[in-house]
Amino acid sequence: MKFCEKLGKKVVALIVVGLLALPISAGSVQAAGNYHDTSFSFSYQGDGSDVYTAARSKYDYTSMWMDYRSGNTGFYADPFGTSSTSSTGVWSPYKGMQYHFSAGQSNYVKNTVKEKGYPYARFRFFTDKHSGLIQMSGYWSPDSI
Repeated sequence: MKFCEKLGKKVVALIVVGLLALPISAGSVQAAGNYHDTSFSFSYQGDGSDVYTAARSKYDYTSMWMDYRSGNTGFYADPFGTSSTSSTGVWSPYKGMQYHFSAGQSNYVKNTVKEKGYPYARFRFFTDKHSGLIQMSGYWSPDSI
């Protein structure tokens, strides 16, 4: 009889511990997003036009990430949301708010792409100068950890 009581208490204790651990593991899975870096590289005539990264899936409500590795000028980056990877129309969640990057700088970029219902994110770049050959490269991700 005592053996059954001890065994029953151990089983109940294991169930309780398992139930307590469940929300912790479920929360970590939910926060995992599209955080792997993708490279970008642009070389274009500085004619005043803007360039965009390819659109990538936005899985969660975290900041986007930008790492500007090298380039011959600084640039501004806007976070954008879009409804498909082939869509040319984009929506800026910050209506004129831009983040400035200099070569060698990285930063988290706040955005509301997911909150506004857009399944894809991308960056729009425009440069400090609008003449000569513009070169820039680095990495970005639509989600962060």
